Amino acid sequence: MRDSIVSEDWIKAVYRQNPSCTLAKGGSKGKDGTSNQLIRLPPGRIAFPMVGKDSSGYKQYSVSVLFDRRANLDLLHERILSFYERWPEYYNRNTKQWDGLIYPIRDQKDRENYPGFTPGNLYVNAASIYPPSVRNIDGKWVNRDISRKQTVYPGVWAVVVVKPASFSYDNNPTPARGVTLYLSGIAVVGDDEQLVMSGASTLLSDIVLPEEK
Repeated sequence: MRDSIVSEDWIKAVYRQNPSCTLAKGGSKGKDGTSNQLIRLPPGRIAFPMVGKDSSGYKQYSVSVLFDRRANLDLLHERILSFYERWPEYYNRNTKQWDGLIYPIRDQKDRENYPGFTPGNLYVNAASIYPPSVRNIDGKWVNRDISRKQTVYPGVWAVVVVKPASFSYDNNPTPARGVTLYLSGIAVVGDDEQLVMSGASTLLSDIVLPEEK
């Protein structure tokens, strides 16, 4: 992983000790009938923690999460595919791929000009109009304003909790369907080299944030 000062042994240990898993949220269902169950992602480095505005003018909290090559994102991938099944017309039987749907897991090569982004490794963007729960490295719950960089700074290692959700913008000039990730919580697990970020508003402008359920 680029621009990192932590050891390979530490990275191996933090992944082994913090595997991805589902977190129950009362067994409730969203308006679209899908589960509100949360997913705890594998550890990753935070990039572009920011508080901005969404298209409706609401305050929006957002981060990118950069994963090491060891990250197992199978659980998130399976959840994404379960949402895709509502649009069978997008499935290509020849390639056995889903074509034309937004997929939130991306290769860091997309942003390789930014510090910390390592081609071949994966990353996700997550956002919410609600402030995420934040736990610092000492295990204490702290101020949820992620724009306060003392805790959630660019480059810090954290376990992020998200809620995947489907969206469909059929009436937009450019219709879009797929899966987005709502940001629910951040637990800091380790310090690392701080990443000097710029142009965050441009980088995160493609985050899709439909009405939260």
